[in-house]
Amino acid sequence: MAYDVTLLERVVKNDLPSIPEANKGQIFRAISERLTVAPVSLGKPLTGEFKGLYRLRVGDWRVIYEVEQGSVTIHAIKLRRDAYKG
Repeated sequence: MAYDVTLLERVVKNDLPSIPEANKGQIFRAISERLTVAPVSLGKPLTGEFKGLYRLRVGDWRVIYEVEQGSVTIHAIKLRRDAYKG
């Protein structure tokens, strides 16, 4: 089953501009190769205030996302040190 991937508007406006070009390719390759194929088994479920979301580790970057009925919604793409701050 192929999953559709959607980025929230705040990810496009706030997160993407802060990612160096060298890392963007790596991140989007990981999204297309992993999250479109098996987002639940290839990601890690989060706990606490992030319960219900998953994370995909791409080097020092974290892709925070939600899986619902054949679609993946990306909530954030941030450096690890910033990814879990409220």
